[in-house]
Amino acid sequence: MKYENNSESRGPASLEPDSPCIGYCSTAFGADICAGCGRTAEEVLQWIFMSEQEKRDIWTRIRSEGTAIRFKRQERQDP
Repeated sequence: MKYENNSESRGPASLEPDSPCIGYCSTAFGADICAGCGRTAEEVLQWIFMSEQEKRDIWTRIRSEGTAIRFKRQERQDP
């Protein structure tokens, strides 16, 4: 995967946070996939350098997988 310097702005109209991080990072303890957000360790490290399209692609993948705590917490909050 190619990572580019991300100079694009998300802008104030974006309803989605830039990062899927929820502050529960298992990659800091050596996990290959973060239990909190579902990104790989490499994706976590390279996030700030990624283009908006690369970030959207990762958001799409981690949402469809739905295994990260980020998404399990949302399920519990939804009626």
